[in-house]
Amino acid sequence: MPEDEAKSNNNNGYLSPERVASEAGDVYSFGILLLELVSGKRAKLGLTEWVLPLVYERKFGEIVDQRVKEEDVGERLKKVVLVGLLCAQREAEMRPTMSQVVEMLMNESKEKMSELECNPLFKKPCSSGDENHREDQEGADVITEEKDDHHQQQE
Repeated sequence: MPEDEAKSNNNNGYLSPERVASEAGDVYSFGILLLELVSGKRAKLGLTEWVLPLVYERKFGEIVDQRVKEEDVGERLKKVVLVGLLCAQREAEMRPTMSQVVEMLMNESKEKMSELECNPLFKKPCSSGDENHREDQEGADVITEEKDDHHQQQE
């Protein structure tokens, strides 16, 4: 698909901030899809801005769709949220490759989960002047309460 066509067709939150078709862009889109699946909400502009502060506070239960029938947010769901955020980072060079994504999602070791949780992305910035934290997340994705028709029919 030509770059101009990809740009003109983007009216949702799946297109990467760099707006160029690439492997890194595909990883970004996959991350947004993971976050959308876990939260049960559609992606619009700003999704990561909604999820990341909840991750800083370790409030995974507020991210996960309330229709999920788990007493406590399981490690698998937490892992999907963290991997989704890694994939949906604004800077393309910071995103994992798809093979790394598959490895993270498939690995069940507590050691690997601990490594994932210790990623600097998931640490609350010390101040608003922190260079890794951007107040203006233009191109980041937003979440809406809107559910698709298929989800509503199943309720």
